[in-house]
Amino acid sequence: MSQTNFLIGRGELLTQSIKGVGRKIDKADAYTFKRAKERLSEQANEAAASLDNLSPAACPQDFGVARLVLNPSYIAKSLYPANMLRAVGLESIGSRKVKVTPESWTRKTAPRETTTTEIFVAGKRRAFRAFSQWMETVERESDEALELTRIESILAFEPEGRIVNPGSAQDTYFECGLHMLPAQDSTFIQQAFVAFATERGVTVHTRAGLEVTFRPHKGKIEDGAANAKSKSFFLKRTFATEEELRSDAGKWETVLHDSKSMYGSSLKDATFDIHYNARHNGRTADKADKIRYAMIITLEAPKHPNLFNEILEAYSALVEIQPQVALPVRV
Repeated sequence: MSQTNFLIGRGELLTQSIKGVGRKIDKADAYTFKRAKERLSEQANEAAASLDNLSPAACPQDFGVARLVLNPSYIAKSLYPANMLRAVGLESIGSRKVKVTPESWTRKTAPRETTTTEIFVAGKRRAFRAFSQWMETVERESDEALELTRIESILAFEPEGRIVNPGSAQDTYFECGLHMLPAQDSTFIQQAFVAFATERGVTVHTRAGLEVTFRPHKGKIEDGAANAKSKSFFLKRTFATEEELRSDAGKWETVLHDSKSMYGSSLKDATFDIHYNARHNGRTADKADKIRYAMIITLEAPKHPNLFNEILEAYSALVEIQPQVALPVRV
């Protein structure tokens, strides 16, 4: 027996609207606008005063850098204070994770030490001087004012906070990282740093280079033997980034990694030529100091199991070593 189906006319008269459960989607405030101004106005003035105490030589084109710490409740990328920074005349040049104990936050538990984001902000020193005055004139209901309430602290970037590793008395070289302005020419910052250091008797080395050419064949290259042609072993795309250098056994010199797959018939007295191994300050390299380097070559020849011993026999200058520790070196 077939099922009977019914068609109900004007069924909307039998129903009524049901409202969903209300839920506040706006994030709670850690500080009121009034409290945020009270806390941050004095901090901004102190940061500006610290920058004003610096010599003009330390502030190229009157640029300075301060630290802006976000309240731990507002570290999501969507809550980044872009509008506020733009209105004040500052811009972000980097960030790092720090631990702070906020005065207040949006969680129900009492504030405790936790991880948050510290933003390095750069701008003219006059922009920092006007920061606290801007807080008094910004509209209370604006996006800029809302972002201000999400700031935990505004601090100067003091010299002691910039030293990651002071090294030892035996160290003769130190690495200095310069913050560059995004999306604009920042060469004036590097030039000002070199001049600043030179006036204080410090030699700045802005170049360190190592070019490796691989010659797989010592004889005449025959037509069609493309694999036997001499060429640079490392391409530009293989240059490691600063982040990669940090994660690769803590190296700070330029580290290059690459690999080649070649036919054994293309190799005859293969040679690596190493060119320009020096460090200098951007002028002539005639008197550049030599820098120490290590070159690790890994050969994989599945059809030649005795290759390692034959290399040692052919080249008496090579010494077999047995690593005592496992180093995280990529090959």
